[in-house]
Amino acid sequence: MGESITLMILGVVVGMSVGLLAAYLFNTLNPSSIVPRTMEFAAVSWAMLFVSVASILVSSLLATTRAGKVRLAEVLRIRGG
Repeated sequence: MGESITLMILGVVVGMSVGLLAAYLFNTLNPSSIVPRTMEFAAVSWAMLFVSVASILVSSLLATTRAGKVRLAEVLRIRGG
């Protein structure tokens, strides 16, 4: 569970920083538009962020609970040990 949470946090940080940098560069490097472009965080953006974090937490929790129920004898039998 700790590994999946660490990977999730790392993915969210990298994804958000790359997305924000791309949006900032798109808005500043392409100023020849009639319609003004501003960076605004809408409620949908925050909802997508929270839903993605929640889905990763739920999926990692399900994976760890299923892995915790496996008996050592079964694993050794499957692996040929």
